[in-house]
Amino acid sequence: MDGIFKKIKKCKKGNVLFEILTIIIILIACGFTYIIATSSITELTTDLKEDMDNNTPEYEVLSDYETRTPSILDGIIIFVFFGAWITALIFAYFIDTHPIFFVVSIIFLLIIVVLLVFLGNSSIEVLEEFTTTSYPMTMWLFNHILIVGVGIAISVLIALFAKPR
Repeated sequence: MDGIFKKIKKCKKGNVLFEILTIIIILIACGFTYIIATSSITELTTDLKEDMDNNTPEYEVLSDYETRTPSILDGIIIFVFFGAWITALIFAYFIDTHPIFFVVSIIFLLIIVVLLVFLGNSSIEVLEEFTTTSYPMTMWLFNHILIVGVGIAISVLIALFAKPR
């Protein structure tokens, strides 16, 4: 198993789709972490607010924190996702590749599509359990993860192979 990772690290030209898959998995894991953390914070603040008077400054701070946190985290998740996409496009443009890697890239693209189908279905089930409408942009992204993932992969392939020699 250790030999596989050494081979992947040595291969500088043909691992762009592996990097795309890694970025997508990391961002989805971060999204799940944020959503689970926010639902925990919401439950905690609800319990704390039940023990307080409504007129205290602490109650107002907790209420404000509870209402602002989901929208801020939703924006952060989308910003990081599209930032990673732009970064992948820039890095793909600067990689000098041989056209033979296009065939390998298409094979990896098909594998990524299959993985995105499973990932999209499982992420929607988990997200609907933990959140309601607090994350409209993230929910849209996870509902359309297959289309977005294929769009990312195709745009990176275009940046990788459609440059003048």
